[in-house]
Amino acid sequence: MLRGNCSRGISAFTSGVVQCGEEVGRVGLRVQIEHVDEFIQQVNVTMRQRHEYKQLSIIIDRIESYDAVDLPTDECLKVVTI
Repeated sequence: MLRGNCSRGISAFTSGVVQCGEEVGRVGLRVQIEHVDEFIQQVNVTMRQRHEYKQLSIIIDRIESYDAVDLPTDECLKVVTI
């Protein structure tokens, strides 16, 4: 999974760019940073869901491997209780 907030790494890069004084450039850059952050969050969610799906699949396979046990019949109960 991708770690942390991507804008932290980008903010170090943009500190010099943002100081250029162009408001339009700053706004555009911030919008792009927000888009990157949203994308990373979506990737993290997707990766987490895939991981959880794999874990559930393993659990389902383990449960399905067990044989069902029939309930004891009245005849079996009579033999066991004698």
